[in-house]
Amino acid sequence: MRQRLVATATTAFVEHGYHGATLRSIADATGCDPALIGYHFGSKSGLFAEVMHLRLAPAEVLAGALRGDPQTVGRRLADGLLEAWDDPVSGPFLAALIREAGSTPAVRDALAEYIDREIMDPLVEFFGGSTGRQNATAALTVLAGAIFTRYLVPVDGVGRLSGSQYREVLHTLLAQPIRRSRRL
Repeated sequence: MRQRLVATATTAFVEHGYHGATLRSIADATGCDPALIGYHFGSKSGLFAEVMHLRLAPAEVLAGALRGDPQTVGRRLADGLLEAWDDPVSGPFLAALIREAGSTPAVRDALAEYIDREIMDPLVEFFGGSTGRQNATAALTVLAGAIFTRYLVPVDGVGRLSGSQYREVLHTLLAQPIRRSRRL
């Protein structure tokens, strides 16, 4: 039942947003009592967090990008970002999530906590040293800017770049905090 609830909620959040996806409608579409959502996830925000985790799996994507040669980690980070956002399933979900975070404080708070825990903390650990947080912030800022200018508010010059050209731009931008880190 838990998996069915998550699958139904994923569709509901993408199609209707956080506010439009009600617990009752999710429960009805799943064929269960709304109390089961509380039992399994605690609340609507708990269900939403579960959907985000299953859909995004940033810890796994990031862990894969951070493994291997530190000289090419920027390329792996850029590849992971572009693959997720260019994907016909995860791309629209991510865009809907970001739009919802912009207008719903509970979603914004959940997403910010998630980014801190699943993305920022592993980056800080990867970069390490006295400038670990600074370098992680620089890398995260480049990635967030890439998302914004290519997918959320497409900037004409950015949109005209092919995927491979854009990967090279991101790799170049990510190289600076990576070079500053103690890893190289």
